[in-house]
Amino acid sequence: MQTYLCISSIFYHMESRPTLLLFHGALGDQSQMFDLARLLSSRFSVVCPDFPGHGADAGPCVHTMEELAEGINDLLLDYEEEPVYVFGYSMGGYAAALYAARHKNRIKALVTYGTKWLWSDEIANNEISFLDADKITIKVPAYAQKLQKTHTGAGWLDLLDATRHLMLDLGQRHPLYQQHLKSIDIPVLVLRGENDQMVGVDDLECITALSSHFQSGELPGQKHPFDQVDLQILVNKIHESGIFNVH
Repeated sequence: MQTYLCISSIFYHMESRPTLLLFHGALGDQSQMFDLARLLSSRFSVVCPDFPGHGADAGPCVHTMEELAEGINDLLLDYEEEPVYVFGYSMGGYAAALYAARHKNRIKALVTYGTKWLWSDEIANNEISFLDADKITIKVPAYAQKLQKTHTGAGWLDLLDATRHLMLDLGQRHPLYQQHLKSIDIPVLVLRGENDQMVGVDDLECITALSSHFQSGELPGQKHPFDQVDLQILVNKIHESGIFNVH
């Protein structure tokens, strides 16, 4: 299956600035990254793509993490300047890391926040239990309405189904994906919020054990949902790490 990412938002594009891609999380869209893009736009030309089937993108939803990573490859084929800097939230962080492992010299440095690295069939089945459309509609109708309003391309029901398959794929292919991630040879900073109920300290231990190229950090008092993250704390942590140093 051919995959792709739809670019429709570029902040303060200047050729003198390096490119930074911001990848949203599962069931999100590019607008999830807009506030962070504004905070980083003084140093970068910031691009906020939609993953396939997310937001207004009418392309087919993808069902495996491998397909999602290849969508990033299709996007970067359009870029003459390489490498680029990347930030990925949750699902977007995993896709970017897998892409970096399989396509060398395309990403200069990667930061992830709220990415779950430790998967199994049991963990995947637990996570997809929260992705039942009927239950969401009945128990959290406001969230169902938000999803319907946000995902006007493929539609939120198809996207919800694809996200379930994506998580099952992570559970089933975890050992294979871990082998790929071991080959990453760029600086990667993996971050979680101190109060994240989905991503635990064991997730950070799982990924940093794979390679010396990974370093980890924790944001005090922060949760998993990106709209609840104090972005200034996140940006300060990124700057303090020096991972996105631009000369």
